[in-house]
Amino acid sequence: MSGHAPDSTESAVLILAVSQLLVPLLNGLLSRRQSKHETVVDQMPLLGERTTRQLQHAANVVAKDSQPDR
Repeated sequence: MSGHAPDSTESAVLILAVSQLLVPLLNGLLSRRQSKHETVVDQMPLLGERTTRQLQHAANVVAKDSQPDR
């Protein structure tokens, strides 16, 4: 049986190997979640813009209707 040094070295190598595998995996999951979130955020201004346009159109229609006929 060998002493403590080889065990701790093996443990360090194992931890390093696992972290090398886990880090890209976690980064991939996080970036995927972030891109989903960004997609939702990107759509929000479009919804707001559409609503503003509809309100503006409705205001124009009301303004036309309320003008006295000449």
